[in-house]
Amino acid sequence: MTEEIKNKLEKILDQVRDPENGLSVNQLGLVAGIKLKEEAKRFQVYMYSIETAKACCVVFQLNAYAAIEQALKEAIEGEFPGYKVVFRNP
Repeated sequence: MTEEIKNKLEKILDQVRDPENGLSVNQLGLVAGIKLKEEAKRFQVYMYSIETAKACCVVFQLNAYAAIEQALKEAIEGEFPGYKVVFRNP
């Protein structure tokens, strides 16, 4: 992956924010890494799973997590037209 692509991805991780608390994906430390599969025109985003202290909050956290994934997917695919984003567990 080139430095230019890395810098664009870093900027995206700083811009995409959690809808609940307004912190960026970088500030939350949600992304373990991103791999570019150039031949497949695909970014593989490795995100840490949600850990929760209270079962009652799981639904809210999962909704927020899904919103973050969707926003991240849209931002990356918008910056890199023709490429797809898939999410994986680290």
